[in-house]
Amino acid sequence: ADSDTSVVSAQYDRRGISHTVGFLLTPKLGYVTISPSLSLTERWYDHRLERYYDRVTGAVAARDVRGFFALHGFQTGLGLSTKLYGTLAPNMAGIQGVRHTVEPRLSYTYKPDFSSPAWGMYQAYRDSLDREVRYDPYTGYSERPGEVYGGVSAFESQTLGFNLSNLFEMKLDPADNDTTMTPRKFRLLEVSLGSAYNFVSDSLHMADWSLDYRTNIGGLFDLYGGASFSPYQWQRTRMGVDSTGAPVVLEQGHVVNTYLAQSGGLARMTRFDFHLTSTLTHELFTSASRDSSAMPATTAYRIPWSLSFGFDYGMDQYNPESKTRSASMRANLSISPTPGWRVTGCSSAAGDGRK
Repeated sequence: ADSDTSVVSAQYDRRGISHTVGFLLTPKLGYVTISPSLSLTERWYDHRLERYYDRVTGAVAARDVRGFFALHGFQTGLGLSTKLYGTLAPNMAGIQGVRHTVEPRLSYTYKPDFSSPAWGMYQAYRDSLDREVRYDPYTGYSERPGEVYGGVSAFESQTLGFNLSNLFEMKLDPADNDTTMTPRKFRLLEVSLGSAYNFVSDSLHMADWSLDYRTNIGGLFDLYGGASFSPYQWQRTRMGVDSTGAPVVLEQGHVVNTYLAQSGGLARMTRFDFHLTSTLTHELFTSASRDSSAMPATTAYRIPWSLSFGFDYGMDQYNPESKTRSASMRANLSISPTPGWRVTGCSSAAGDGRK
């Protein structure tokens, strides 16, 4: 219901049912994996909001129309991927080998413009100048809310996506106390880079480039994060003065449909984030060479404890004239002084800034 301080307006009920079905195949053609996909969406409503031009009031009004209304939508795509391997075997310092896996992926997705009259899901009314105005009857208007699952997409999309994943792994000699002589394997670094290009958008066809990374240090620290890069130029805010000499904004800063490559650049970083997490326990500091079978049957109770902590840092400079930064730290300590008791404590600190 919608209300102000004195009048309660009519109440509106909104109900709906949504169905989504997806199909995905992953056949292989030699060394290439082909992934055709199809996603179907159906939404059912028991009424919709139809607009009309009221010639008495000279304004556009809306009314609820009861009935059964079904909206159909779909998205289809095709993906291609493969894997390339490179191996280095130094056989020194206990390193048996280092492997680099490269996985390039291409994907094409298509989604039509469901606001087109051919689909029959948008409605239209004639305005005061007898012009046709098309609209989505499943979105809200004035004080009337929209349907629970919304309407349909009004923009066609034909997008070519590209992603390049890199995985670096290392194999070490078996541990000295490993009787199975099994080599130890570690993931050194995971890095991926991707973007997309929409062939039918009005402007800014290329999406930001996204870089993601993850690594582990000594099995104790997880380090991960990412960054985004825009291929387009930024036009700075243009200032001026009014008749009194006071400064005024003549044009707000914004992205322009011009590639940075045209001015000798490549891309500008718009976002960066960094995360570090770790969990330490009493077991990590227990001697690995201890022979438990040689220990006496009765031993003193060893106090279990664990310490988890993390650090997060983020920077957003999509608007280079207004950069924001944030950082936070957190820690959680758990101790069991007796088998039946556990004491936990946590602490955190955070801060952010803009310039």
